[in-house]
Amino acid sequence: MQSGIPAALALGIVLCSAAMRPAAAETSIDTAAFTLSYTDGPNPEDWSITLVDQDPGHYSFSLDTLNRDLALAEARDLTGAGSFDSKYHYSTLFLDLKPAYRVTGITVTGTAFGELGLGYVPDFPPGQAHNGATFYMTVWKPTGPVGYGHMFDDFQAEQSLAGGETDLDLVTDTILGFSGSLFAQAWGVNGDGAFAESMARASVRDVTLHVTVAAIPEPGTWLMLAAGLGALGLYARRRES
Repeated sequence: MQSGIPAALALGIVLCSAAMRPAAAETSIDTAAFTLSYTDGPNPEDWSITLVDQDPGHYSFSLDTLNRDLALAEARDLTGAGSFDSKYHYSTLFLDLKPAYRVTGITVTGTAFGELGLGYVPDFPPGQAHNGATFYMTVWKPTGPVGYGHMFDDFQAEQSLAGGETDLDLVTDTILGFSGSLFAQAWGVNGDGAFAESMARASVRDVTLHVTVAAIPEPGTWLMLAAGLGALGLYARRRES
């Protein structure tokens, strides 16, 4: 007797293996409802988005290039001369909507992280450290651009990035713009021959774009709905008479 894997089990193994593969980073990703594509930004060879989650009506994309560009700004004054670092990002993506769908929500989530450490020498003023982070998303609606933003100055620990709209009704293509910046600066302290370093860090990470969609009913569906409502109205009038 020849042994083998049943066809259904074999298909299940193939599907599970595909699901376990890491998502591929792309500059353009096609879904059932729309195509999302990079259209502008520095260094096109570095453009990257990744589809990280999807279910009916909802898609989530990692903004890889933005997360990489804003991974860390760090200033550490080790000599007393001062230290400064900054990072910047901008990009534009185009959401090409397919005819049978409309966009009902566009939001972003992510995390900003800051750290500040002041140098200290007894009997002397402490060192200085400053940081900052900004993040903005712009959605071009038919009525014009709408922006959603965050700004943090001299901040510590994790801060949530979240913004956008969940009650949209977009039936046309739209442009999405993203920008962000980081800065960090630090000055240590000298005193009585002693030196204490100062440090500042800022980062933005895990920024994810979420798009929710809904199907637009076919014209025949509207006709069937209208006919059904008409029949209900006729039935109600007959019961009243």
